[in-house]
Amino acid sequence: MIAVRHWVGAMALLLAGCSLGDTVLPPQTDAVAGPAPPYRKLIAGGLAGILGDPKRVSTLQISDLRRVDSLAGPAWLACLRATLTGAAAGTKPGTSATPSTGTPASTGPLDFAVFLQQEKILESRLAIRADRCEDQAFAPFNAAKP
Repeated sequence: MIAVRHWVGAMALLLAGCSLGDTVLPPQTDAVAGPAPPYRKLIAGGLAGILGDPKRVSTLQISDLRRVDSLAGPAWLACLRATLTGAAAGTKPGTSATPSTGTPASTGPLDFAVFLQQEKILESRLAIRADRCEDQAFAPFNAAKP
């Protein structure tokens, strides 16, 4: 009987601790993401950090901006679709052409997810299914004239 009381008491304390979650870690508000940023300009300025050498980009497209919940809290997400040539496309460093044709090797289109908060690039990476980049509509993107 005493063991049951201890077990019930322990469970009550455990459940009480779960209800304190919002006071210990307050929920993130939309203010964390900030207002919709000038994302095309921010991405154009950070292109080297997102894609590597911008000279290896043969085509570049961008999606519209949308609000998402990221691990860092509310954020904005834009997707980039790029076709890369040369070493970025999988050729050996120091070579820029396929051996059989002599033309630059290129990848199929690669999607990149770019997360923004407070008018800064928070994170960028190759897109994963959860980013839903493949479901987005893309438009040509000229980084020189964002």
